[in-house]
This record gives sequence, C-alpha cells and structure tokens, in this order.
Amino acid sequence: MSLVKKNDFEYADGGFSCVVPIREAILRGATEIDAIILDTEAFTYRKAIGKNPFSLMVDLFDGILDQVEKKGIALGKLSAKHNGVTLNLYHTPIKLTDNSLVFNKKQMTKWWKQGYEYAKYKLEDESEIDYESVINS
Repeated sequence: MSLVKKNDFEYADGGFSCVVPIREAILRGATEIDAIILDTEAFTYRKAIGKNPFSLMVDLFDGILDQVEKKGIALGKLSAKHNGVTLNLYHTPIKLTDNSLVFNKKQMTKWWKQGYEYAKYKLEDESEIDYESVINS
C-alpha cells in the first residue's frame, strides 16, 4: 500500500491482491478512511461455475477473494471502532464486471459517474433511495 499526498490529504490504493486494506491503514496511523468497495452492498447476482478447468480455477479463486474481502472489511470495521477511526464504506450501485482486467475508458468513465452520483445520493438521504433512478442517470 503506497501513499500519495494531495491537498494535505493522504490517499492509498490497496493494489492488486491487497483487497481493502482497512486494518493496515489503521495500523499505519489513519484517522479517517474512505474505502471504495468495487461491489454491491448485497449479494445480488448468481455466480457461474466454470465450464472448463481453467475457468473453474478462476471462479474458485474469485470465490476465495470474495471471502477474503468480506473478512477484511469486517476486521476493518472492528479495528476502526476499537481505535476511534472514522470509516466510510462506499459500494458500487451495481455489479460492474466479471473481468477486472478489461479496461474500456468509455465504460469506466460511465461507471465512475454512476458511482459518484450513487455515493452522493446515499450521503444526502439514506432512508429513501431509488437505486434505479440513480443508476440510470
């Protein structure tokens, strides 16, 4: 996890295979954390099982990473509470992709705008969220 300083704030990216390093950020002295989770808050899709040995291996690895991510978030929440750290978790409004190695600038720009509007809307009024209107805006 490397840090970037910008406008008197420090930003970190967990990087590849370091899923949501909340606890590590707290151990390094963070007092306020904004974590962007690239998945929905609730499990809303069904995972396909591999059709051949290679895709089965990738699907199994993906399942293991999901469990690691969930555990990392849970430990991060406990660590934040125990250490008096402000932890803000932001999730994407929809499942973005099954392949995180595909980079399409137009699609990623659309996802960024949707995520920004979704987070802004959730902060304004968490009690009455119309997910469809936020996603389709």
